[in-house]
Amino acid sequence: MITGSDVGGQIRRNLREQETLERQLSDRLYDCERRITRLMQEREEIYAAIALRWLPELTAETVRRTLKEVQGEVEAIYLQRQQRRQAVEKELEGLSAASAELRDKLEALERRRSEQAATEARLKEETLAELRGREDHPRLKAKWARLLAELQALEEDRRRLELLSRQQRPGYESNILFRYLLGRRHGEPEPKGGLLGLALDRWVAGYVQFARQKAAYSLLVGGPASLNPLLEGMRSDGAAVEERIRAIETEVAGRLGLLASIEEGKRLANERVGLFEELRKTGAVTELRHGERADLDATRGTHHAQALERLKSTLKGQQIQQLKRTVGPEDRNNVERIATIDAEVRLQKDNAKALQKEQAEQARRLRELHRIETHILGSNYDAQGCRFQTGLDLPALIAGLYLGQHSGVSVMAALDRHHYVPPPPVHPIAAASMFSGSSSFGSHSSPSSFSGGSSSSGGSSSSGGGGGGGFSTGGGF
Repeated sequence: MITGSDVGGQIRRNLREQETLERQLSDRLYDCERRITRLMQEREEIYAAIALRWLPELTAETVRRTLKEVQGEVEAIYLQRQQRRQAVEKELEGLSAASAELRDKLEALERRRSEQAATEARLKEETLAELRGREDHPRLKAKWARLLAELQALEEDRRRLELLSRQQRPGYESNILFRYLLGRRHGEPEPKGGLLGLALDRWVAGYVQFARQKAAYSLLVGGPASLNPLLEGMRSDGAAVEERIRAIETEVAGRLGLLASIEEGKRLANERVGLFEELRKTGAVTELRHGERADLDATRGTHHAQALERLKSTLKGQQIQQLKRTVGPEDRNNVERIATIDAEVRLQKDNAKALQKEQAEQARRLRELHRIETHILGSNYDAQGCRFQTGLDLPALIAGLYLGQHSGVSVMAALDRHHYVPPPPVHPIAAASMFSGSSSFGSHSSPSSFSGGSSSSGGSSSSGGGGGGGFSTGGGF
C-alpha cells in the first residue's frame, strides 16, 4: 500500500521543483531582455559617433535624432510592457511563496492530526474497556438490544398487515352483498331498516358468513393503526434506555479525555479546511496571473508594431546605408560591430521567444499540478491514514503529465481508482450509544454531539475534513 502522506509529499515536491524552474526561466528571460537593451543602446551610440565623423553636421544630427527618437519610442513601449510583466512576475513570486507557506502549514497540521487520531483511538479503546467492565452498561446494552429486536419485529408485523390490507380490502369492498350489509350497519346496535328488512338481512348475513368476513375486514382496516400505541410505548422505553446509556458513556468518555480529544480533532479539521481554502484561492489567482503573463508575451499592440516597423525602416533607410558606404577604413570595425550587434539582437530575441514558450509550458505544468493538489486536499488523500493500492505509479503519471501524455484530469482519475477505503472496525458489543451518532428509537433522528469528524483515515470529503470520525465505531460499544 502507498500512504496518503507519500502521495501528498510527492505532489508538493514536484510543485516546489517546478516553481524553482519557473523562477530560473524568468531570470534567464530578463537577462536576454537586458542584453538586447544594452546592445541597442550600443548600436545607437556607434551610429551617432560615425555619423558625426563622416556625414555633414546637419545630416549627422538628423541621423542621431531620428535613431534616438524611433528607438526611444520602441524602448518606451517595451519598458511599459516589461514593467507590467515584471509586476506580474513579482506577484507570481509572492503567490508561490504564500503557497509554499500554506503547504508547510498543511503538512505540519496533518502530522498533528495523525497524532490526535492515534490519541483518540487509544482513548476510545480505554473508554470501551471501562464500559465493558461495568455492571450497568452491559446490562443496559442487552436490554436495549432486546427492546430494539422487539420493536423491529412489531414494525415488521405492522408492515405485513398494511400490505395484506392493500391486497385484500378491495375484494371485500367490491362484494355487493358485503357492501350492502355494511351500508345497512348489520350487526351493529342500531341497524337500518324495518322488521322485514332486518329479517332479510339476517338471512343474507348467514348466507355470506358476514360475521366472520366483517371481523377479518375490520382487522384489515384497523389492524395496522391498532399497533401504533404499542409501538410508541416501545419506542419511549427504548429511548429512555438509550439516554441512560449515553449518559454513562458521556461521563466515562469525558473523564478519560476522549471528548476533549474529539473536540480537538474537530478544531484541527476546521483549521485544515481554512488552510485548504486559502491554498485554493491562491492557486486560482496564480492561474489568472499565468494567463495574464502569457497574454503579454503573445500579443503586441498596433502602436508597438508600428514603432518597430519605423525602427527597421530607419535602420534600412537611405541615410544609414549611405553612412555605411561612406565610412573610412578606421571605422570598419564599428560597421562590423553594428552587424555583429544586429545578429546578436536577432539571436537574443529568438532566445527570449524560446524562453517565453518554455515558460508557458512551465505554467501549464504548474496549473495541472495545482489542480491535482487541490483534488488531493479536497478528497483528504494526503492524510496519514489514507492508503492507495500498489498499482498506482504516481511518478510515471507525473512524468507523462510533463510530456503532455497525461492530463491533470487523468492523474486525478487514477488517484480515485486506486484509493483504498478500509472497512470500518467492528466492536464485539453492538448497540446504540453516543458512538452511533443517532437514536434508534423514536420517529425522528437524534444526532449526537459526539459524531463529529476528527479522524485522519483519509475518507473522501469535499471540504477537506476528516474522513472517518468521531465516535463512529461501526456499531457502537
